[in-house]
Amino acid sequence: MKSLIFSKPVIWGLSGVLVATGVGGYVWVQEHRPPLLEMYVFSMKQGNAILIRTPDDRRVLINGGGNAEIVRHIGAVLPFYSRRIDMVIATDTQKKNTGGLADLSGRYDIGEAVVPAVTLETLGFATSTDATYTEFLRTLRRARVPIREVVSGESLVLGQDQDGVKIYASIMFPASQAEFVYSKASPPSIVLDLLYSSTQIVVAGDITPKIQRHIMGHSSSTGSVDVLIVSHSASADHFNQDFLDMLDPEYLVYSQSVSRSSGNAVVPYERRFNTKEKTIKIVSDGSSVDIERVDN
Repeated sequence: MKSLIFSKPVIWGLSGVLVATGVGGYVWVQEHRPPLLEMYVFSMKQGNAILIRTPDDRRVLINGGGNAEIVRHIGAVLPFYSRRIDMVIATDTQKKNTGGLADLSGRYDIGEAVVPAVTLETLGFATSTDATYTEFLRTLRRARVPIREVVSGESLVLGQDQDGVKIYASIMFPASQAEFVYSKASPPSIVLDLLYSSTQIVVAGDITPKIQRHIMGHSSSTGSVDVLIVSHSASADHFNQDFLDMLDPEYLVYSQSVSRSSGNAVVPYERRFNTKEKTIKIVSDGSSVDIERVDN
């Protein structure tokens, strides 16, 4: 039997066809993704970051970690040919959460930014704004990105599904100075209550039990929250038990070094997901929530 011998132009042509077919298939999958709400709580070495994709493919990034690590994480989720992030939310002014945002703003087109109206700097607890946060804001202004400052009681429209049902993010914190007595131990930070039809996800970050008590007295949330996301450990020392009882989350997503024990657990282990182990993916169709660990 004679072996087939191809010339270099033929091999290059075949290779080009295979590459084009692969890229075409990739693009088709990306453009025909299921119309679901997806949230990725990334496994970060420093700080925290969450990427949201709504059913209509609006992209919302909450924090960016402390460095350019976030670029790799986002690149593994979003299509490589699309350099768009519709909304960036910086929950506070700390470098561990905004360092990655400063790097990201030069690589992606950002539609708008949301930041807390109350900060340690505006309260007078810090002599100057963190240089990383200042650079982040400067980069946004150079790019003419609208910046919105928020306090509790306001809401954001993140996107909608194919039936026109909107996904909202209600601001639970920070409160105004007239409503809450701040300190360095209880600094202001954006807390989000994400609502999509009958599903609910609370992004609480690193808020203290004192702030949790305040939210309890000013929130309309009354239990059966699908997911509570925090950026500290699952130790009971970090929680006000009444706050947990009020939200009564089905799942707790928390951050805990894998080399340490989880401390005093607040919910059964099978319903806890550690972001330091793997990236956590949360999916909602508006009526139920699925959650899993994924490689990213």
